[in-house]
Amino acid sequence: MDRALGAPADFFYDVELRRPLGFRLRNHSGRGAALIEVRYDDWRPVGEVRLPFAMTITQREDVYRYRLSTIDTSWVPAAGFEPS
Repeated sequence: MDRALGAPADFFYDVELRRPLGFRLRNHSGRGAALIEVRYDDWRPVGEVRLPFAMTITQREDVYRYRLSTIDTSWVPAAGFEPS
């Protein structure tokens, strides 16, 4: 693993909605995009929690959009969604 890819990272959080908005990584390796940004969107309830069903990843002029159709959380213990 190239540790230079994720140092430092900025995290974006919506305090009012109490959920992460995304994060930005600075790539110091000299390979690929120098800045990589990930944004979450389309939050929907899944069981007792809300999860993002859309993600946008931006690397320079390249933009990748992912959209989920279903999410299964049955394999995650409920404690995995509780703040520690």
